[in-house]
Amino acid sequence: MPSILSYAASLASSAAQHASAAASRVGSAVRQTGRRIGGDLGEEIAEEVIERTAKAGPGTQTQRIERATSQNFNNSTASSQGLDNPDGSAAVNQAIIEQNPAKPPTPVQALNRGINNSHILEPNPSYNTGASEQVMSKGMAFITLGRDRPTDLTSGYGGAGNSHASTIDIVAGLGGILGREVNTQGEKVYTNKNPYMDSARIYVSQRTDIDENFGLVEGSDPNLSTRSGIAVKADGVRIIGREGIKLVTSTDAYNSQGIPIGGQVAGIDLIAGNNTSVNKLEPLVKGDQLINALKELAELLRDLNGNCKGLLINIIDLHKDFAFHIHVTTVPGAPTTPPNGGASLVSLATDLVFYGLDYFSYHTYDKNVKAWELNNLLPVGKGFINSGFNNTN
Repeated sequence: MPSILSYAASLASSAAQHASAAASRVGSAVRQTGRRIGGDLGEEIAEEVIERTAKAGPGTQTQRIERATSQNFNNSTASSQGLDNPDGSAAVNQAIIEQNPAKPPTPVQALNRGINNSHILEPNPSYNTGASEQVMSKGMAFITLGRDRPTDLTSGYGGAGNSHASTIDIVAGLGGILGREVNTQGEKVYTNKNPYMDSARIYVSQRTDIDENFGLVEGSDPNLSTRSGIAVKADGVRIIGREGIKLVTSTDAYNSQGIPIGGQVAGIDLIAGNNTSVNKLEPLVKGDQLINALKELAELLRDLNGNCKGLLINIIDLHKDFAFHIHVTTVPGAPTTPPNGGASLVSLATDLVFYGLDYFSYHTYDKNVKAWELNNLLPVGKGFINSGFNNTN
């Protein structure tokens, strides 16, 4: 919406077109117009307009006027002119209907800009109240005491005529961005609840179909119906506990409808995207048990590494025995000879180098397994897989 400064500028321009060519008479007309609209501050705004027009520059009082406007113009001046509208009068409703961004604001529009939490021109939807409902509202905020009603008057257990369905519904932004109080013809309209369109809500009901009402997919446990429920919905939801937060299920032997539920343990589902068909739900891992399993696996890996080292030593011994084995001649007096004319000795000398490298690799591997265990499975490790704060069962 154009500011009061723009509006005063328009008034100044209009007055200049119809006033005398004499500068004094033009200035006087503009000042009188400003005072009539905004009192002393309005006259100062008119002076600013005259100065800007004469100098073709930004003027000198802009910041002071804008600061004064934000501090007291909406309250003091509007009240003195009878234009404030704390309860939403017919004049403001008409101003909303007539509002045209291409034109300067009317006095009602200009004096209800909402600064310092003063009244602001915005839709004030009329809630479609049921006979059993008690409503407290201001602007687009509503607190409704009644029975289960997720949408229109026919919805929920209240719409079906059931008792024991008392409900408290807290809504900020009834209708959301599409909230309105009149249609394009200026006729008053009534707004129903809408779990998808309303901006922010806390819904507390004695008996409701909480998952169905808010379009939630089914998790590991079936969606609840005919149960008490609380839903919190907004663009962003933050649950903040200065001394901890617990999510606890299955604390009682009976539910709100008197049905025995003792012995049943309901789980807790964390569902991102409200979709389980593509990304299937999977159980959460229990950290302590995972650590125990991985420690056992690390021991098995070290045992395997030890077995491989033992096999390598046996192979070295076998190769050594084979290399130094001699053939005894059957001819009397002839000397014995190494096998293959000494080729095995040459092969042993070469392979001992590789055997040494293999043995060192086994030693390094064992150290790496121990380092992995230290880093991931012990609280002192940088990659410790357990949270130091959050727990699940």
